[in-house]
Amino acid sequence: MGNVRNPLTNVTTQAPVTTRGNPSLDPEKANTTTAGIVYAPAWLDGLRLSADWYNIEINGLIGVIQAQQVLDRCYLDNLAQFCADVATGANGAITGVTVRQQNLNYFETQGVDIEAAYRFPLSVVSENLPGRVSLRVLANYVDKLATTAAINATTTDVAGQYTNPHWTIFGTVGYDVGRLSTTLDLRYYASGTIDNNKVVGTGPLDLNINDVASSFLTNVSVQYNLGDFRAMKDAQVYARVNNLFDRGIPFPSQGFGGVAADEFIVGREFRVGARFRF
Repeated sequence: MGNVRNPLTNVTTQAPVTTRGNPSLDPEKANTTTAGIVYAPAWLDGLRLSADWYNIEINGLIGVIQAQQVLDRCYLDNLAQFCADVATGANGAITGVTVRQQNLNYFETQGVDIEAAYRFPLSVVSENLPGRVSLRVLANYVDKLATTAAINATTTDVAGQYTNPHWTIFGTVGYDVGRLSTTLDLRYYASGTIDNNKVVGTGPLDLNINDVASSFLTNVSVQYNLGDFRAMKDAQVYARVNNLFDRGIPFPSQGFGGVAADEFIVGREFRVGARFRF
């Protein structure tokens, strides 16, 4: 069973959702264009900067559109191949939806990946300071993430929605000294809409709220290498705190920022453990 919404009335009901295979799939064809630059200056050892632009176009993309998208393409675009997967009962009530792998008409994504990394010994700051510091920032900007399910179907571009924000930035700060290492893990997800195809209004098909604030999460970990300890090899003990500042996450049950729901922490989480070989 699943929650499905009639796109014409905005009424949500529960109906069986059946998943099936498709033996009639054709190979998908893609055109991929990328361009990038890497800069590692000789005047600052340990610094590395890079940027990569990409554009990917796929014809006949093999994919599964969810039950709600099947309903949208049937009711809003009046496409027979999707209406065939919708079962209705008395008064047109939705009584079932079938989802299956199929060749979607067209898919295109475009964006930029940016990376900056710098690793240096603390002795460059002061000769009396031990250990090394590692700094790294990974940023991704998604300009387009559009799917056209079939010829004459409405193109759905989810870039900028809370599940696929335009900007996602991960940063790490690490410090290693002897057998001890610590890492500060920072994650930023830009603000976005709930649904790019909806507007804020008072009509039956409108939303009262269609925006989600940005999120910033902080994780921290500590690891100590015991070395070969009795029968154990490469023994390590570690501790980690996820969501250190107990920040709230919008819609955690549905995933956020392109990450699966089960990878998100609702509230602060503590972990301790050990790793070893024998």
